[in-house]
Amino acid sequence: MPKIVYLRDPKELICALGLGERADEFLQMITYFDYAGGVALPVSMFQEEARKLNPKQKNTLETLVNECEGKVHLRSRRYYIHPLEKNKERVRKLVRDYEQEISDNIDELGDIDAPEIERRLTISALLDHKKHYGLIMLNLFFGQLLKGEVNLEMYENVKAACIADVENYYKFLMTGKLGKQGVYSGETREKFSRVVLPSDTEPSLLNPEGEKATRKMIIREMDHPLQILLFAGQLLDQDKPGQIEVTVNPLSGAIEIGYALRSIYTELGIEKIKDVVLMKYSRYAEGDTERDIESCVPQALKGEIEKLRNHRIMIIDDNTFTGTTLKNLRDMMQRLTNDIGIAAIERISKIEGPRAIEYEELNIKPISKLRYVGNVMEFVKNNNLRGISQ
Repeated sequence: MPKIVYLRDPKELICALGLGERADEFLQMITYFDYAGGVALPVSMFQEEARKLNPKQKNTLETLVNECEGKVHLRSRRYYIHPLEKNKERVRKLVRDYEQEISDNIDELGDIDAPEIERRLTISALLDHKKHYGLIMLNLFFGQLLKGEVNLEMYENVKAACIADVENYYKFLMTGKLGKQGVYSGETREKFSRVVLPSDTEPSLLNPEGEKATRKMIIREMDHPLQILLFAGQLLDQDKPGQIEVTVNPLSGAIEIGYALRSIYTELGIEKIKDVVLMKYSRYAEGDTERDIESCVPQALKGEIEKLRNHRIMIIDDNTFTGTTLKNLRDMMQRLTNDIGIAAIERISKIEGPRAIEYEELNIKPISKLRYVGNVMEFVKNNNLRGISQ
C-alpha cells in the first residue's frame, strides 16, 4: 500500500500551526490514518470504544466500517459507495438516506467531550461520513446551478449545511468537542435523489461509459484530513505576507480544502483565510482554450467573482499533474487582481513531457506522490471490504 511522502517533517508542520505542545498527540493520530484518508484502528480498540455508544449509534457505526487484517477501517462501503454500486439512481438515494441516518445519530451524541484520541477518532467516523455526503451534494448542486437546474435558495441551503459539517468535523478532530452540524432541508434531500448526474446521459469521448465522470461526483481525490491539516501548517509557514482574502478551489477534487483550512485556522484563532470561492473547471472540457472565468461560476453566483477583484487570492487544487488547471485559472483571474498565489496539496512527481507550471512556480510547495492515492476501486478490491457486523 502506498505511503504519504511529506515535504517536511510532520512535527514541524504541526508546530507551524502553534500546536507544538500537542505535537505528540497529533503525531500519534497520524499513525491511525491510512493512505486514503480513513482511520484504521486495532480491532480491540474499536470494539472497546464502540461499546461506549448507545445501541443505535453502535449499530450505525458498525455499518460504516470494515475489518481487514486485524484492523477496523472507519471508511467502508457506505463511504466508497459509487465503486460498489452501478445503479446511479440508487447511489443518489443511498447518499440521501445515509446522510439522514447519520445526522440523527450525531444529534443523539449531545455535548460529548472526547479528549482521548481513540474515542475521538472512533466517533469522528460519523462526522466524516456526514461531511462526505454533504460535499457530494454541494458538488452536484453547484453543477446543477451552473446549468440553471436548481434554485439559488436550495444551493445556499446545501452550501451552509456542508460548511457547518466541515467545521464540525475539524473542530472535533482537533478538540474532541462537537459543534453544530449542518441541517439539510427535506426539499434538498428529495431534489438530490432525483437530479441527473452529468454522465448519466452525457458520456464523454474520454469516458465512453461515463464511469470516471460519475465517480468524480461521488469520490473526491483529496479527502485526507491529516494531509489537509499538515498543509494548513505548510501554508502558514511558507506564505509570509499574511492574510489571504480568498482561496479559489476548483471542483470537484478541491471542494473541501478551502472550507477545511478556514475551519482549522478559526479553531486555532488564526486570521489567515477570509473567504472561499468554488469554481467548476476541467482542462478536459470542450473549448477549453476559449473559456473565461464567467463560465466557471453559475450566473446566480456572479457576485463570487467580484470577491476576487483587487484582492489577494490563493488558488489551491488537490493535486497537480502538468499544472494546466492552475495555470489556466491563474490566467483567467489576472484581469481581476495582480496578487495571485498558486498551490496544490499533492503533485505527481513522475511525468513525461513539459509541465504548464514548474514546481518552482508554486507558491506553496506540495508533497510528492508517485501515483494517484485516490484509486478507490483498487483500495476496495485489495481490502476485500466486509462490514464489521458481518
